[in-house]
Amino acid sequence: MISFKVLRRRREIAVRRALGATRSDVVRLVHGDGLRSTALGPAGGVAVASTAVAPLLESMLFGIEPLDAAVLVSAPVFLLIMAVGACLVPTFRATGEEPGSVLR
Repeated sequence: MISFKVLRRRREIAVRRALGATRSDVVRLVHGDGLRSTALGPAGGVAVASTAVAPLLESMLFGIEPLDAAVLVSAPVFLLIMAVGACLVPTFRATGEEPGSVLR
């Protein structure tokens, strides 16, 4: 998904680079967009899990609490780390292209 977004914004990124944006600006743009869209999922998942799903699963869980803080924290952190990894290839692709060749 992130790679597709970067591919669609290829000309925009090239124009930004041609107008003076640095590589760190492009990295911030790609990672910010990717992490913003990824952060909504875990935030919503934790909210739903802690309010609606936890009481339903309480009878099925043996030996663990339905609202285990370690799980509610570690799962979103793991997903955000994976999102950063997923942003790396599109970021390298976006920063490696010459603006002139993209705009032709």
